[in-house]
Amino acid sequence: MFAHSVFYFLFRECARFRQPRLAAWLLFLISRRRARSQGKPPHRALIMARAGFLEDVEESFRGTRDFELVVWPSFALKAFAAPILSPSLDHNYYVSVDDKIEATKHAYRDFLRQTWLHFAKLMPIDVVLTGNFSYCAEREFAAMLEELGTPFVALHKENVRPPRRVEYWRHLYKERRGPFTGRKVLVYNEIERRLQIESGVASPDRVVITGMPRLDRIHRWRRDHAGPSAVNTRPQVLFFAFARQEKLTAIQRKPSAKIEGNMEAMDGDWGKLGWMELGEGSHRAMVELARARPDITVVVKTKGQRRKKDDILLMLQSASDTLPPNLKLVTGGDPFPLMIESRVVVGFNTTGLLEAIAAGKPVIVPWFGEAQDSAMRDNIIDLNNAAVYAQSEADLIRMITDYIDNPRDVPAQLDDSVSQVLEYWVGNSDSAAGDRVHRAIKDVIAPPLARVG
Repeated sequence: MFAHSVFYFLFRECARFRQPRLAAWLLFLISRRRARSQGKPPHRALIMARAGFLEDVEESFRGTRDFELVVWPSFALKAFAAPILSPSLDHNYYVSVDDKIEATKHAYRDFLRQTWLHFAKLMPIDVVLTGNFSYCAEREFAAMLEELGTPFVALHKENVRPPRRVEYWRHLYKERRGPFTGRKVLVYNEIERRLQIESGVASPDRVVITGMPRLDRIHRWRRDHAGPSAVNTRPQVLFFAFARQEKLTAIQRKPSAKIEGNMEAMDGDWGKLGWMELGEGSHRAMVELARARPDITVVVKTKGQRRKKDDILLMLQSASDTLPPNLKLVTGGDPFPLMIESRVVVGFNTTGLLEAIAAGKPVIVPWFGEAQDSAMRDNIIDLNNAAVYAQSEADLIRMITDYIDNPRDVPAQLDDSVSQVLEYWVGNSDSAAGDRVHRAIKDVIAPPLARVG
C-alpha cells in the first residue's frame, strides 16, 4: 500500500509538471513482466491490473508461448489523469460539448503520447489490453495508441445484462460514455455485442464475441474433480451479497462529481426501484443460518465498492448486533477458491452464479420479495433450471441446509439445458473462450491475410 501511494504521488506530479520522460522511466520501473515460456516470446502485451480482467487474461494466454505479458497497476493512468483531465469526467460521464473540458482531453492525450514514445523505447509493446472500453483515464490513452499504430483492445468483462438493464446501458453508452476509440472490443455474448453496436460504441466489425475466458479454468476444475464432493472438511456455503439497489436505480460517479453518495439518481420509474425486501430477507437468512448451525461456515462475499459494502453490513447487522463467529465477510478478490470449497452457492443477479454453475455446484437464487413482482422480472438474470429458487427466508435456509447435509456429486458433464444458460449469458459452454481471445488478439497484431502473405 505504501508503494502504491508513493508511485501514485510521483505519477501525478510527473503529469502536473509535464515530465513525460520521467513518467516513462517510472512506468518502466513499476512494470511487472510475466513471460509465458522460456526464451524470448515474439510478442509483448501490456495489460492493466484489474480483478476479473486479470483472470480472463491468464486463461487467454495459458499454455501459449508467443506472448510476454507486461502488467501496469490500474492506478498509473488515473494518477496521470488527475491533474490534467477535467475532474467532471468519469466512466459514466465522458461525452461533452464543453470546449474547456475537451481541451483537457487534448492536453491529457498529448502528455500520454510523449510518455508512451519514451516508454516504447525502453519496452516495445505490440498490443495493449484492458477490461472495459470506457475507463475514464484510458479513453485518451486508447485514442493516442491508435494514432501511433499500437492496437488497443478491450476484453470487456461486464456483459451480463437482464432485458431492462439493456435499456439502461444503451442510454449510458450512447449519451454518457460515447464511442470506443481503440481497435477491438471482445465481449462475452451477443447481448453485449448488439448493445454496443446499437448504441454507437463501435461498428459491427470491431465487436467480437469470444465468451468469458476465466470460465475455462472452472470447466477444467469440474472435469478434474468430478464425482462425490469432499465431506471430510468443514461444510461451507458461499453467499454473493448484494446491495438493496444493486444494478438498478442510479449511475455511479466519482467523488469529484460532488454528488451525494457518488450515485446520480435517475429520473422516472428507475429512481423508485430496489431489492429492499429481497435484500434484507436474504442477508437476514444468512445470519440466522449461521446462528442455527455453528458447524457451517457462512461466507458472505462482497465486492470492493464502499457504498455497496456499507449497505450489506447494515443489512447483516440489522439481523443481529453481534454477527455469529462462523459468518465470514470477504471483500474483493477472486471468488474461485471460495466457490470450489463450498457445497452450495447462493446469490442474485451476479456473474458469480454462472461461474458456480460451470463448476457443477448447486446454485440457489432467493426468489421472494420484489423478485415475485412481475414488473421486476426484466431486471433479473434468468438462470432457468440451472438453479433452484427459494420462495422465502425459511425456504432459503432449508434448501441450503439440505445441500450442506447431503452433498451433491460434481458432474463431469453439464446437462444441455445448463450449457445453454452458460452459452447465452457468458458465451462459454465449451471451455474454449481463452483460445478465441488469443486468436482475436493475434489477428489484431497480424491479420490472417497478412500472416499468409
